Amino acid sequence: MSRRSTRLEEKRRTTGVDPYEVIIQQLGYEENLDGEPKLYESDSVSSDDEIFRRPKKRSKQSNEDQGAKGTKDKSASQRIRGRRGILQKVKEMPLDILFETFSYLEPLDILHLARTSHDLRDLLMSRSSSSVWRNARRNIVGIPPLPFDMDEPQYANLAFDSYCHICMQPRCENILWQFRTRCCRNCITTSLVSVSDLVGVWRTTYARTFSVFELVKDYVPYMSVTPWQGPWGGEDRVYYPPVVKRFRREFKAIEKDQEKLDAWVKEKREQYKGLMEHVEQCSSWSKSRHEERKAEFEEVRRRRKEQIVKKLSDIGWAGELQHIPDLVFSQHKLVHQAKELTEKGWKSISGPLLAYLAEHKESRLDNQQITQTSPVPE
Repeated sequence: MSRRSTRLEEKRRTTGVDPYEVIIQQLGYEENLDGEPKLYESDSVSSDDEIFRRPKKRSKQSNEDQGAKGTKDKSASQRIRGRRGILQKVKEMPLDILFETFSYLEPLDILHLARTSHDLRDLLMSRSSSSVWRNARRNIVGIPPLPFDMDEPQYANLAFDSYCHICMQPRCENILWQFRTRCCRNCITTSLVSVSDLVGVWRTTYARTFSVFELVKDYVPYMSVTPWQGPWGGEDRVYYPPVVKRFRREFKAIEKDQEKLDAWVKEKREQYKGLMEHVEQCSSWSKSRHEERKAEFEEVRRRRKEQIVKKLSDIGWAGELQHIPDLVFSQHKLVHQAKELTEKGWKSISGPLLAYLAEHKESRLDNQQITQTSPVPE
């Protein structure tokens, strides 16, 4: 069955032009004999595999876990079938409605969608779907424009996904904009190298690396480090081998043509200037975004604390709360969470909090009794 919306059908009847066909052509699709869209294989955009890599999850299972495996597998399979059903409905939506919906999402949402199924990946990673990514990026306030050396999915993956691009560990907030990569603290010390250490990266062809640095050393992106504070000895600059490899590859293709070499050096000079300007913009935006998120989290924590205090006061614990320093209660692990308090959440934390208050009251009264019965020194 062809995926056509009523609105498009009406427009086709009144204008004589089938807008569905226009959309299909713009998206790089053709319809097969069954009336379903088919992706042009030649119109797909290549992007780094790391965009779609996910960390492997491993967990130990106890005997009890293994005993309950059948039940868990059944519920898991039901959830998978449910998700597949939802994805199937998404694929059956008219393309104009689908893309209109995507226009309200953010880049990370589009990334997650592209990872859910092969069909959505093929659709969203086609070159003709670049408008989806652009619209998603425009929903982010203040984000710098797309850089010259990245495509939209790569930029979204760098700016918004939270995995280290090297070891795939989660919660990596350290973005090395000049290298176009996220890198956790552990990988920084193992993956970035000084100029002298590059000998170990390309042992037999280090002469080419030396020639590259002789020509464009000032235009190879680097990260400044403090000498003697790290595995790089007295060096104050470290480099990312994949970036150096790209320079080596470009140099190798033209190393015997002086005219092309001169043009290449000039090109690298201009690219480096644009790169560092973009790095500065991204660093400023990222810092501002981090501060905004921090403020948002603090506001959520404040509301959560107020709601917890109100609920505890409503059931008679207002007096005991007065005896607990505000800072101490605010830092309690069940209170100090950047998570909105729901009724379900309250049911799960009310028991431990009531036990905490009861224990605090008992301890306070014991100390009070000891103080009252202690003899007054003469």
